[in-house]
Amino acid sequence: ELEEVAADLDDRFPGKFKAVLSFKGVEKYKTYAAADFALMPSRYEPCGLVQMEGMRFGTLPIVAPTGGLADTVSDMKTGLVMESEVNGDEVVSKDIQMIVSNMERAIRVYSDKPTLRAMQVQAMETAKGYTWTKAAKEYISTFKAIGSKAPSK
Repeated sequence: ELEEVAADLDDRFPGKFKAVLSFKGVEKYKTYAAADFALMPSRYEPCGLVQMEGMRFGTLPIVAPTGGLADTVSDMKTGLVMESEVNGDEVVSKDIQMIVSNMERAIRVYSDKPTLRAMQVQAMETAKGYTWTKAAKEYISTFKAIGSKAPSK
């Protein structure tokens, strides 16, 4: 339902609203580079790469506080974190209102250029720390901490 609403807004407001409902290849990176915000009201997100990739480009994520989204986005520092997780079973009006409220918050941030720029810089700096090398080292460290031995080469 939300995708249909986004597509309708895209049709009704050309040049003012753009709904990108599929991320593939080079188009994905062009979208990140052109976007100011990316909405991710995920119901379940164990890790989330979209917000981290977007942050590399200064695209501020608007996220539900779930899983990896909550772990990687700091409200009003590297993006916007919504007040609660969205309903996992159906689209409910309280969730829609929360999403609208946070999009309005994004508009206020966008209107405050110093705050917008500071958040974009912080997001890009933070995203530099999200690397596979760092994740692998943390993974090995965690396994060593619980008594596992590193695999031999």
